[in-house]
Amino acid sequence: MNLSIKEIKKRIDKLEILNGELDNFSGFAISITRLTVIKYLCKDSLAMCGYALEIAKKTKTRIEYKENEKDIKKTVNLSLKIMNSIMKQSKEQNSLEINADDEKQIQRLLSAFCSYQNDRKRVHWSDVRLIKNWQILIIEDALNCFEYSEDPRKGYELTRIYTEKYDSSFGTGLIPKSKELLLDVTRYWKKYYKNISREK
Repeated sequence: MNLSIKEIKKRIDKLEILNGELDNFSGFAISITRLTVIKYLCKDSLAMCGYALEIAKKTKTRIEYKENEKDIKKTVNLSLKIMNSIMKQSKEQNSLEINADDEKQIQRLLSAFCSYQNDRKRVHWSDVRLIKNWQILIIEDALNCFEYSEDPRKGYELTRIYTEKYDSSFGTGLIPKSKELLLDVTRYWKKYYKNISREK
């Protein structure tokens, strides 16, 4: 999808403002909904999947596995491998290309992620999924961007789970612990904007 250069720049400027607010943090968590600007940028499926791969790569280095988690480690590694393969092929075609075999593999991997963190707890009138490893959830959400590449909300959900933090002193949202993570997000989209501007 061809996005407006002007609108892309507007969203990236808003990300820069958020970075500035974290630099001058006032003591209250910044609402995570401020990151909904990502939805517009993720209307470009190829860009969203490239973004998901970038976030997955950074997250993979932070995962700490237990001795009995060889299977999920394999799932993570296979997920990075297939995302990387799809992006390499797609960049050559200049459009997102996910063949039937890749699609089946993605679905198998997502099923494995769900099985790994499938415990539920009844809270009021709904079931809440219990997450034991948030870094692995980020990899799952990154893979979801490929599975639902036409849905820009998946890019926002990935961004939220990647940057949102909690501290009893600040609350939940964007807080000082989010700073480097938000910079990762901003750097990717600034690079995307630079490349798009060059092409235009």
